[in-house]
Amino acid sequence: MKTTTSILICLLFTAVSSAQTGTLDKRFGDSGFVTNPTGFYCSNITIQPDKKILAGSESINGLAIIRYLPDGNIDYDFGDSGLAIAAVSFPAGIVAVTHEGKILAVAGGGVSNGDVILIKFTADGKVDSSFGINGISTIDFGKYESVGAMQLQTDGKIVVAGTQIKDLTNPDTKLFVARFNADGSTDNSFGQQGIVVNSVLIDTKFLGNATSLALQSDGKIVAGATTFTGGENNSFILWKYNTDGSLDNSFGINGTVVTDFSLHDDDLFSLALQSDGKIVAGGIGDLSNAPGNMLFIRYNMDGSIDRSFGGSGTATVKFEDLSSQVNTVLIDNNDNIIGVGSAAYNTPTKIALTRLTSNGKIDSAFGANGIQITAFSGSIFVDNAVLQDNKIIAGNANYLNGYRPLLARYNNILTQKQIIITKIRHWIQHHNGFTWDNNSSISSYVMQRSYDGIHFNSITKINVGNNSSYTYADPNPLSGNNYYRLQTTNVNGAVAYS
Repeated sequence: MKTTTSILICLLFTAVSSAQTGTLDKRFGDSGFVTNPTGFYCSNITIQPDKKILAGSESINGLAIIRYLPDGNIDYDFGDSGLAIAAVSFPAGIVAVTHEGKILAVAGGGVSNGDVILIKFTADGKVDSSFGINGISTIDFGKYESVGAMQLQTDGKIVVAGTQIKDLTNPDTKLFVARFNADGSTDNSFGQQGIVVNSVLIDTKFLGNATSLALQSDGKIVAGATTFTGGENNSFILWKYNTDGSLDNSFGINGTVVTDFSLHDDDLFSLALQSDGKIVAGGIGDLSNAPGNMLFIRYNMDGSIDRSFGGSGTATVKFEDLSSQVNTVLIDNNDNIIGVGSAAYNTPTKIALTRLTSNGKIDSAFGANGIQITAFSGSIFVDNAVLQDNKIIAGNANYLNGYRPLLARYNNILTQKQIIITKIRHWIQHHNGFTWDNNSSISSYVMQRSYDGIHFNSITKINVGNNSSYTYADPNPLSGNNYYRLQTTNVNGAVAYS
């Protein structure tokens, strides 16, 4: 009889939670959902360092921010019973937390008001009168700007991207990137008096919606949008800027990359950077050839497509017979790629999530074979998402008797919670077993056996006592190769495998 008798030095265990990744976190709000009948439209969410959640919104009284505690309950110590409002009239803004712990919101007035408007709130939700004029900084670039993305640099400067049109009668649309100082003034060291404008035709239905930003560690700026090239042929377009606002000529062609994935519409909605600096763009592919699918494309830092990703540089994810799109790309601590968006096809719109491995393969351990679809009362359109430690929070506009904020939180537990090293004292040759040291944090061991090293079955359980070590020899080994592993359960109930 042939058996495998490899000599082992130690077993490394990583304890993880028993919660299934991709499922709703039932400990958040009401069975995973948070919604409030406030009549507000939730346009953007961000996470504070203390894990509290900020939801940006618009209301009849102006720009609004709602703050939630980490568990989804409203933080009534913020603003007026959890709500901060700045009395300005412009579309719902994008929210970020500044380095000093204050809250910054930015928006552009679009066709009704062409200015870019910055508002700063104090940490407790009051308008910060030390910023701009009574807390508001208004910048008029002389055109009609609509803001689509904002990022804060490590030096506190504010980078904003959006679309600009010449006037209401001229549909020529251009992408702009502007940079502001921490006090809200334009940064004149960037571009022309703080702004860089690049000409690109964009289908008017995407005005202000299809822009995104990513900041590299070297200070360079990557911006993304959808370019309309005629007919039914939209494409992904990316620009990279140097720190002074000039185009980075080492990126693509003269700082610009256009990717036409299909013969139909491909729309870009989000950018994210992996730990090695590679750029992941997410959106929808083949929209005109319904149903469209979630589309991810990865680029090297020079703008070339990374052919090692997914299938020759791209990954598409189908959600049954629904049309799906990525509105936010997130990168977790393991460099896995999370796509959060919406899915629908002649049905109410649902929340849609997927997770890919760092190299663009669908992670079948997430949700149901790599995807998660969540329905709610009424149609849900997911605007954006953030990571709250090991959780995914999707921010949505839920239409049910009027718009109102809706948050949904999902499990995405990937980081190591506990490392246990169990030394193997010796392998029992010719008896298919070994002796290992006991660990005081373990409550039980289960020996598992496999014929292929993939499919394991439990063959014995050992409840921990006062022994300093344990020995197990398999009395009935399989014919041929035998593979073994230990399953441990610690005193807190966490399960791990060698």
